[in-house]
Amino acid sequence: MFFWEDEFGNEEELRGKTAAVDAINAIRRGSYADAITILEREFLPQWEDIADCETAHRKMFA
Repeated sequence: MFFWEDEFGNEEELRGKTAAVDAINAIRRGSYADAITILEREFLPQWEDIADCETAHRKMFA
């Protein structure tokens, strides 16, 4: 994952932008499920844990 950081070191404020860029890149690759997972994990509190997100992803696409 690419990390944005402004001149003041505000990495946390730009975390959402990083997720959006990662999701756009996944869409360009044709990985729509990955793009959705990236956005859900970043913006929906239930998906903050990567392991939980991956488990739900496997269940959804099994």
